[in-house]
Amino acid sequence: MAENFWMELYARFMELDKTRKNLLKRAVNPEDLIENPVFYELYRMENKEQHQRNQVMRIVFCLPYIKHSETGPSLGAAFARMEKNRPVVGEKRMIQLYRTSDDKKAMEQLRRLLKLAQVDVDGEKAVTVNWALLGRKLMFWNDAARRNILEDYYLAIKKMN
Repeated sequence: MAENFWMELYARFMELDKTRKNLLKRAVNPEDLIENPVFYELYRMENKEQHQRNQVMRIVFCLPYIKHSETGPSLGAAFARMEKNRPVVGEKRMIQLYRTSDDKKAMEQLRRLLKLAQVDVDGEKAVTVNWALLGRKLMFWNDAARRNILEDYYLAIKKMN
């Protein structure tokens, strides 16, 4: 897939109306998107191999809770954002995300953390990040991606202290 694939997917998502975006929010896990026609609008059946479909499902699963900014932080830094003198996502939850060995369960947990960390952005709740950086992590979701998010989290907290 092309390097700008994540940005193209994000742009297509942003073109959706609020109703279709909300349909994507109803998914409890990425596999729920298989029954969602809005997912296929974004997917466009351009990727024929199943593993690619699953990668796109993971990305679309998180898209409703993310807002892109070229100057936005990494996801770990967004989770470390201070609110009431403590990070918006606690250290224990970040470690739990990293330690989850089942990629599917970790993705579900990530989405819960995205919901927890969201703020009001242009009338919609979302986490502002640099989507170009995060898209790759979601596409190739594994221990290394989760470790990278955790490292970014700790480095961001260290900078704030």
